[in-house]
Amino acid sequence: MNLHFYPEKQTLILGVEEISIPEQIQRFANKDNLIKKSEFHITLVGNRTGEIILEKIAESNIAIEKLLNLGKKYNWDFSYIDKYYYMQKDYDDHTRHSIIQPITLPDLEKFYDDLEQVYGLSFSRPYPHITYFAKGDKNQGIGIYSHTDFEKFKKQQL
Repeated sequence: MNLHFYPEKQTLILGVEEISIPEQIQRFANKDNLIKKSEFHITLVGNRTGEIILEKIAESNIAIEKLLNLGKKYNWDFSYIDKYYYMQKDYDDHTRHSIIQPITLPDLEKFYDDLEQVYGLSFSRPYPHITYFAKGDKNQGIGIYSHTDFEKFKKQQL
């Protein structure tokens, strides 16, 4: 398991080994000048959720490592869904573009149930995916924090 914990942000990601990306997806990315990500990962707990957890830690006695310890309880097996999306999100001062592949991540729901139990809070479940290509603002991905986010962002199935 390639779990990465960032205590200062309370974020948790699962590193993913590079896989073969279909030629038509690579061509689309090249045509639109998207840059291949230097590493692939699945965001288990992103910045928005991490900020909420940090606030809770500041006002309680919950250990900073609690998130990591909880994440280690799961094996994080996942399956690729044979779909790719070109996504676009407008920010105040820039636009980000990404090509993502959705995945199934069976332990995610149980992990978030346990996370809510530990922190006494309610969290949106992230839309499980891997970002392969990005463009805009340091070539960062879009940050899809929920299924609602996925539905509202501009997208095109490739």
